[in-house]
Amino acid sequence: MHPVKVLSAKLAAQVDVELMSTGGFSLDQLMELAGLSVAEATYKSFPTLKNVLIIAGPGNNGGDGLVAARHLKLWGYDPKIYYPKPSKNDIFKSLQTQLHNLNIEFISDLSQLSTFQLIIDGIFGFSFQTGEIREPFKSIIDQINQSPNTPLLSIDIPSGWDVDHGYVPGAIREPQVLVSLTAPKPVVNHLNLNKVQHYVGGRFIGTEFANKFGIDVFEYKGYDQVWHQHQRSQHYPTYYQTSSNLHWYYCVVVVVVAVAERRLLVAAAVVEEIGTGSFVAEVEVGSIAVVEVAGSTAVAAVEEVDRTAVVEEMRWKATC
Repeated sequence: MHPVKVLSAKLAAQVDVELMSTGGFSLDQLMELAGLSVAEATYKSFPTLKNVLIIAGPGNNGGDGLVAARHLKLWGYDPKIYYPKPSKNDIFKSLQTQLHNLNIEFISDLSQLSTFQLIIDGIFGFSFQTGEIREPFKSIIDQINQSPNTPLLSIDIPSGWDVDHGYVPGAIREPQVLVSLTAPKPVVNHLNLNKVQHYVGGRFIGTEFANKFGIDVFEYKGYDQVWHQHQRSQHYPTYYQTSSNLHWYYCVVVVVVAVAERRLLVAAAVVEEIGTGSFVAEVEVGSIAVVEVAGSTAVAAVEEVDRTAVVEEMRWKATC
């Protein structure tokens, strides 16, 4: 796979201007598309981690997080919002009203940060000027960095990072998942993509527009809103929830329960989808196909196969 094309901070700003002028998009449309992409990437990467904290900053990244919260709530998650500096813009007020109507809780502090299974970082986006991070966001980022065992998903840019040059002291830690919006930014080249899952949410960009700005038009599958940059030779970490503790594993067995005559087909399809791994053909009597593949990427593959309506159940367990 060739390296993805990236947008500098300056060019990304120009793309947004063009999208909302000659492109005909409104800000709330773009925010809705972005938030849906974030929610889908969350679902693909963390299907069992339902107790989610979304930290929303004062700008558009925060709005993307609010939209994601609505979708996640409707998909069976239990999102909570920490929004220390809410925007007074009418679009953001409407988003907050939507969340209140769904009984999504807005928390007032981070005293219970350790109780969440997943953190979504919607604090700062690509327009943030690196330098000293002001309160309350400095303390927020410090608290997140002091919880290294809680999975972190960042929206577009890990908060506080330099868009073009990567991590800077005082910024948020490297996330487990990054969701690039519209197109990847150079910061993606400063992530360890052997460990970080990278998604792109840009399924509204036409070929002509993409060519004008020199960005990729990705091959999205089915009705997916995100494209996943597979690192096929590596094993991504996956998160496996036990009754009391959250553990981080680098290998996993996905157990697919399908009608008996289709079980090997399902197993083979999952392996083909991932491009790595192996499946066990001789399995216990019944309808069990055991597929040994790479971490949470396997979950997304099984979801893809599930669309053929032959999968009755999917479960996974840590093996190391």
